[in-house]
Amino acid sequence: MQRNPEIKLTLYFACAVQETIEWWMMWLQLEDQMPNEPVIVHRCVTWQAVYDEEYIPDLKWWGTTRTLSRSRWTALRHDGLVRLSIEYFGVMDDMVTPVRTLSLRERAKHSNFGKCNECEAIKVAWETFRRSAKTYTISEVAEIKKDLFCHLYEMRAERRKAMSLHQECVGHSDWLFEYDDKCGSQYTHLPSPKVVELAHVGSLISFSHCIAWLVYESSGGRETAFTSGHWKYRTSVQANLYANGLLRLSLVPPCLRTGANFGCTAFFASVLRNYDMDRLGSVIYRQTDGGSDNDAVVTHVFHWLLVHMGVVEKIVWIRLKSKHSHNYADRVFSMLKEKLWGKRGGGPGCAAPFDFEAIVKDALRSQNGTAEMAWQLANYDWVSWYKSFGCVDKEFENISGKRYWEYAFDSSLAVHGYVKVQFRESVLPRPDGHSPMLPQHLVDGVPVPKKEGLLFMLPNKLPQVSTKPLMETWKPAESNFAEGPDLLGSSDHLLGEEAGQRDISSAAINKKSDKAWRQRKVFSDITTKTMTRGCTKEQRDQWRAMAAFHEETICSDQVPVLPLTVQAPSSTAETTSSWTIEHGTPFSWQEAWDKLSWRFSRPHGPAAQSLSSTHCETTHQQTAGTAAAPAAAGSNVQRVRDNSALINGVTGINASRAARRRAMSVVQRDASIDSMGTSRTSVAAGELVFVGVPGVFEGEFAVGLGRVVDGCDGVGDVKVEWLKRAGMSYTPGTQGYSWKGSPTFHAWVTNARTKQVSTNVQPLADILPVAVELTRQATHNKDLPLTHDSQKIRLTTNTIVILRQFCEEKLPDLYRPVPVGSVNTTSQPNRNRRQRHAKQRIDDDDDDDDNGVGDGDGNDDDDDDDDGDSDGNDDDGDDDGGDSNGDGHDVKDDDDCGSNNDGGSSHGISKEGSNGHGEANAESSDENMTMAELVAEGAAERKEQKRLVAQQMGSTRKLRSRKN
Repeated sequence: MQRNPEIKLTLYFACAVQETIEWWMMWLQLEDQMPNEPVIVHRCVTWQAVYDEEYIPDLKWWGTTRTLSRSRWTALRHDGLVRLSIEYFGVMDDMVTPVRTLSLRERAKHSNFGKCNECEAIKVAWETFRRSAKTYTISEVAEIKKDLFCHLYEMRAERRKAMSLHQECVGHSDWLFEYDDKCGSQYTHLPSPKVVELAHVGSLISFSHCIAWLVYESSGGRETAFTSGHWKYRTSVQANLYANGLLRLSLVPPCLRTGANFGCTAFFASVLRNYDMDRLGSVIYRQTDGGSDNDAVVTHVFHWLLVHMGVVEKIVWIRLKSKHSHNYADRVFSMLKEKLWGKRGGGPGCAAPFDFEAIVKDALRSQNGTAEMAWQLANYDWVSWYKSFGCVDKEFENISGKRYWEYAFDSSLAVHGYVKVQFRESVLPRPDGHSPMLPQHLVDGVPVPKKEGLLFMLPNKLPQVSTKPLMETWKPAESNFAEGPDLLGSSDHLLGEEAGQRDISSAAINKKSDKAWRQRKVFSDITTKTMTRGCTKEQRDQWRAMAAFHEETICSDQVPVLPLTVQAPSSTAETTSSWTIEHGTPFSWQEAWDKLSWRFSRPHGPAAQSLSSTHCETTHQQTAGTAAAPAAAGSNVQRVRDNSALINGVTGINASRAARRRAMSVVQRDASIDSMGTSRTSVAAGELVFVGVPGVFEGEFAVGLGRVVDGCDGVGDVKVEWLKRAGMSYTPGTQGYSWKGSPTFHAWVTNARTKQVSTNVQPLADILPVAVELTRQATHNKDLPLTHDSQKIRLTTNTIVILRQFCEEKLPDLYRPVPVGSVNTTSQPNRNRRQRHAKQRIDDDDDDDDNGVGDGDGNDDDDDDDDGDSDGNDDDGDDDGGDSNGDGHDVKDDDDCGSNNDGGSSHGISKEGSNGHGEANAESSDENMTMAELVAEGAAERKEQKRLVAQQMGSTRKLRSRKN
C-alpha cells in the first residue's frame, strides 16, 4: 500500500521540531545562568550568526531530519525555555505550565556567574568543532555529542533525585527537607525604591517628583543618576526553607561576614526555630550549593555535632554542582523579586527595613508552610571554636568533590562519638552492583563500605558545647576601623575588647583586606537624600533607628540576644514608634543546647550515665563526647576523662596504625598522671621544677618555673630561683597568655647591673610532680648561673600537655582555660620581634661597662639592660625590673612584676613581706576595671610601645656613632 506523502512530510517536520527544541535546551544550558533568579544570560551574539554557524552545522552532524527556517527556529526558542523551566522548577497542576518560567537576556561582556567546569570544557570542545568541522571524523563528533548529553543528563538526574527526596520527606511527618541558599542581588539592597514603567513617567506631576523614584526600564531595569549615585544599606537574603514547613528568609546586614560560620549559624538557628514550633523530626535532608557558606570542614563538624548531641538521628547533606543547583530556593527568590521589582514595570519596592517582613509574607502566601522573616545580626565563630579543641584529624582533606554525605547515629561507634559518616562522589548512586557508599575496603576482592565509616573526629579531643564560642567579628564599618583594638587608631573603640574579652576571630585574620561597608556614608545618604522624598515619617524613623543601632553597637559581641527593640533617637524622631526583631541571631547558646541536646538517647548522654551509675558502683563513669564539661577555673571538681582513647588504642582494630599509636600515647599519659601525687617529696639542687602559686596566674597557669638552689628531702622549704616565660602576658585573650607549643624561659632578673635573679623560699608541698623536659636544642647547666649566655631553656610540647592535664584533673585551682577562639589582639608580634632583635644586637655589640663612655657623664648611654636615659635610673620597667626613683623597686608594671605595688618582680618578695603573687594578680585583673580605666590602660600601653621603639632607634644611632 502506498503511503500518503503528506503524512511522511508531517512526521519529518515533527521530528525536526523536536530536535530543534532539544538543540535549544542544550544551547541554553551551556550559557550563564543567574543565581537565585529564573534568568539565563547569553553571550553577546547576533542570532543570524548563531543560526548559520551553530544550529545548521550541529543539525547536519547530529540531526536525523532537515533543518528549519530561521523564523521557525527563533519561534521554538520559547518552547526550549518552557521545557527547561519544567526541568528546573517543576510543573503546575495542568501538567503543562511550569511553576516558574525562565527568561533569556543578553549579558555584558564579562561574566561573574557560577561555572561548571565540565560544561565549560564541553562548550570549548563544541566551539572548536564548529570552527573546523571538516577536520573531525564521525567518531570524534559522536564523542563530543556523547560527553555533552551524558553530562546534561547526569545533572538533570541529580535534580530529579533531589526532588524525589523532597517528596519522600513530605510523606514522612518525622523527616525534614531543607533548602539552604543566599541571594545578594541588587533588588535586596535597601532602600529599594518604587519602580515604574517609562511610559508612566509622563503621567507624574512634575519632573522633580519623577526623579524621586527609580525608573525600571523594560530592557533590564537601570537606576537613574539620582538614585544610583547614593549609597545603600546593602542587605542580602538568606533562605532556610523547609518543605511544607518553616519558610524562613533572613535579612543579612552589610556588616555581617558570610562564609562557613554564617552558613552554620543560619542553619542552627532554623533548627532551633523548628524545635520551638514543634516541627523538628528525627531526620534532616539538607540541600545546598557548593559555595563557601557550606563547603568547609566546619560544616562536617557541625553536622556531626547535631547527631552526636542527640538533636537528630540522621542528617543527609546534598550539594548540587554550580550552575546546576536550581531548586525551590530560586523559585522563592524570584517570587520575592516580583513583589519588589516586577519584570516589566510596576512593583512597590521596599523603602524601609522593617517593611520587608510584610513583603516576604505577601510573596510566600501561596506556598505551603509558615512564612517568617528573621534578622541575622551576628554569627557564632564555629571555626575558631572547633579549632580550639583540635578535634579534627589533619588528614581530613580533599573533600570538596564529594557531594552526598550521611551522618547517622551508631551505638557501636564510640571511637567516633557514636556518629557514622559516609559519603559518595555524586548525588546519584553508582551504576555498578557494589554499594555506592564510601569509604570502602576490599573483602575477598570485593569493595564494601567500612563498618566504621569515615573517622575524622579525634576521640580524645571531642568539642564540648558547654564552652560557648565567641561571636564572629563584623566587617569594618569604615576604612580606618576594624573590629578589635589592635587595628584601631585611637582608644575610643576599646569597648569591643571589654565586651567579650574578644580577639580576632578565624574569619577576620585577613580583615585588613576587608572592604569597609562605609557606615557613615550609607546612613548619611539614606537619611538626608534618598529618603527625603516619597517616604512616610515612620519609614524615615526606621532608618534613624537602624543608624542608632549601629552607632551604639560597634562590634558583634555587643549585639544582645534576641528579641531586640530599636527606636529612633528622641532628638531626631518624628514618631514614637519602635520595632522589635523577634527571630534570628544571636540567640542564647546555652538555652539552645539545653533545648536540643539529648532529644534522642545517646550512650554518653545524661540518661545513660544515670542508668550506669545505678548498676555500677565502680569509678567507670567516664563518657565520650561533650556530656561532661571541663572543670571551671578555681573549681574543686576534677575533669571527667574521656575513655575513647583506650577504646581506639586497644580495641580499635579498624583504626589506622597512626591513630592507634596516638591513642596509646594518650592512654600512657593518663596512666602517668594517675600515678602522680599532688606534690614532690624531695628535690635536688640545680633541678628545674614547676612551682604552684595558687591564685596568681601567669597566663593560663598559676604555676612558675624555677631552679632549686638548695636540695630538700622530706618536709621543709625550698629556695628557688625564678625563670620568666618569654612573651608572657597576664591578660586573657592576648598572644602571650596561653602556654602554647614549646615555651622559652629566661632568668627573672631583678637588678640588671648585678644580674641578680629573683628568688623565693617555697614550701616543698608547692613543688609539682610534673617532670620538666627540655627540647633537644635546649641547654641547661646547673653549675652555671641562670643568667649565663649558654643557658637556653625551652620546654617540650609534651611537658606542657602533661602539666595542663595534671592541673585540670589534680589541682584545678592552678588552671584557668584560654578563652575559646581568641588570638592576639593587643600585641604586635612582628614589631615586637624586631624590637627584641634590635635590642639583642645592641646587647651583643656593647662591650663597654655599665658606666658607658663617650659623653663623659658617667651614665649608661647604650641601653643594654636599663632604660638608657641620662639620670642613672631605669625608667621603663618592662623587662629588667628597674625603677625610676632609684629605690630598687620597679614602679611601672607591665611584664615584669604584674602589679602596681612596690614589690620587685612578681616572684620577688614585696614590701609587705609576701611573695608578691597575690597582690600582682589582684591588681592586674581586668574584671573589676571600669571602662575608663581600660581605655586609659590601652592608650598608655600604645604610648609606651611607641616610646620604646623611638628610644631603641636612638640608642642604635648612638652606638653606631660611638663605634665609628
